[in-house]
Amino acid sequence: MSKLACIVVSTFSLAACATFNEANKRTLISSIDHSEWGDPSQLRVDLDTGAYSIVYGLDYKSGSRGRSRGRPLYRTLIAKDLDGLNAMVAKAQISGLTDEQCAATPRGERGYFKISNGGTPQLSLMLNGSTSASFDDWECWTDEASQLHDHLLDLFDKERGLDLN
Repeated sequence: MSKLACIVVSTFSLAACATFNEANKRTLISSIDHSEWGDPSQLRVDLDTGAYSIVYGLDYKSGSRGRSRGRPLYRTLIAKDLDGLNAMVAKAQISGLTDEQCAATPRGERGYFKISNGGTPQLSLMLNGSTSASFDDWECWTDEASQLHDHLLDLFDKERGLDLN
């Protein structure tokens, strides 16, 4: 069981939680729901049990005044979806999340860059005591990291009934 450190603002309001990386835990953390109109949502998946949570980002559209796009969601993936996710995580773990040659090249010298109105996604893997995180510049993600993040978007849109494909 992972240890949680939480800051409580009031009796009913939880402001922040962090999971400490334990040697026997496998956790994926990713941003999803990127939009130019608000903050991304944060996804956390226990890669052993399939239990996941989505904490929705704040919406800054006209009139919403920075309200959350929804209540936190707590569910569990079915075995088939968890197996597929773990297969993609294994590929990303082998290749790494960052193209080190790209990351070592100054941004202006790479010859290309990616732009997103919703900001750069974040992806972290905490696997059995080691942590790897995506690079700040999206163009330096490995193909496997990008494919994993795309898979997360499709899978968790489907999980929430937002299958837009």
